Amino acid sequence: MSAPPAAHRPGSNGESDGTALPTAAPRIASRALRLGDLVKAWRTTAGDHGQPMTQAALAAAVGRSERWVRDLETGAAPVQVGRRLRELADALRLDPAERRTLAALAGRPATASDLPDDDGARTKALMDLLVASQSAPAVVYDTSYTVVSYSRAAAALWPGLMEPGANLMRWLLLDSDARTQVHDWHRQASEIGVQQLRYALIHRGADDPRIPALIDEVCADPDIRTIWNASTRVRKSADGASLRLSLPALGWEPITAVAHVLSPSAGPDHRVLMVNWTGAATERVVTAVTPRLDLVERRRLVQEATARVSVATAHAAADLAGAEGVPLPGLARLIGPGCSLTLAPRSGTVLWATQAPDGRWDVSEIAAYPVMVRLPEAAVDPALRDEFTALARASLPPEPDAATRQSRALKEQLKARIEVLDSIERDLRAPVPKTEA
Repeated sequence: MSAPPAAHRPGSNGESDGTALPTAAPRIASRALRLGDLVKAWRTTAGDHGQPMTQAALAAAVGRSERWVRDLETGAAPVQVGRRLRELADALRLDPAERRTLAALAGRPATASDLPDDDGARTKALMDLLVASQSAPAVVYDTSYTVVSYSRAAAALWPGLMEPGANLMRWLLLDSDARTQVHDWHRQASEIGVQQLRYALIHRGADDPRIPALIDEVCADPDIRTIWNASTRVRKSADGASLRLSLPALGWEPITAVAHVLSPSAGPDHRVLMVNWTGAATERVVTAVTPRLDLVERRRLVQEATARVSVATAHAAADLAGAEGVPLPGLARLIGPGCSLTLAPRSGTVLWATQAPDGRWDVSEIAAYPVMVRLPEAAVDPALRDEFTALARASLPPEPDAATRQSRALKEQLKARIEVLDSIERDLRAPVPKTEA
């Protein structure tokens, strides 16, 4: 009985040492995955009830010719998918993973506009759950730096996150609060702001028109335009950046924050910014941003699952405060349209609701004090005095003696700041000494 033939090695003239070579897997893996092959395969099940879709039907669905589809599938001629990516994916009934594969083979990453709306809704729900579990400040933002979700601790420190259309770059580069709260603002605006925007423009600007539009908007500010023109450096993200901050919610005490940026696999077009605190201020931070826990039971049960609630109307958002809830319509108008504020006196918190693009209202609950600090102009408006007074009282401990002690401490801080401002004004009014020629 003869032995079986030895495995054949290509180019070896049939000679072999008798060891079979694993040639099949490398040959398969080395074959280039062609866009046309996948499009043709997807088309065979894209019709009604899983039936094949004709080339003519696909061409009509994407607004191109039948020849364009044929060239795409066969590779007979170069075909630019480009702006037809979403239409092509919709016509082929691709799921999110297939849409990203289509985009990758077409030569660019999938953006949020390439994905179906329901996938965006699922992603947002996942992002909400992700930050809800964080006791530290955490913010989810998309590829244009627009805020998608945030933790309660982040909202307590930066209430502006809850405003409709909040954008991290707009806040850092254009908001006057940022220039007050961020130490060495010009350097941070360059390293964390402008350098990231330049990187985004190079890598995503051609496919995401929001990036160049955002850059044009911020560069309309003379300071930002000067910073933009002063350097050509780029930065991918704020990960690892260290900032010195003085936040009103923390009594303007200087603290050091370290940024960490994560890329969740559940939302590739999103980033999670988490903030860790360093130094002796940590305990004070935790105390300041954690609202008292004597919450109305139904709100407590909801917030065990998520820090954000979505309801159909602004009235439904206000109802979450319970029977003792105090509407704050005047203060809400200061924030802007699409905002509703309701004070929950028992918990010393505010239900801050913002209207989402789909018409529903996203609700977050934060401590009363950061809201009061966010709206200092309300204190001098007689029409808002009652609402501001109710907000200020809720920011103090419920026990009269403890509230009195904290109120006196706050007044001492304000008195010290007024004295500093008076000193600065005196220096500004002082005559400038003449210098000898």
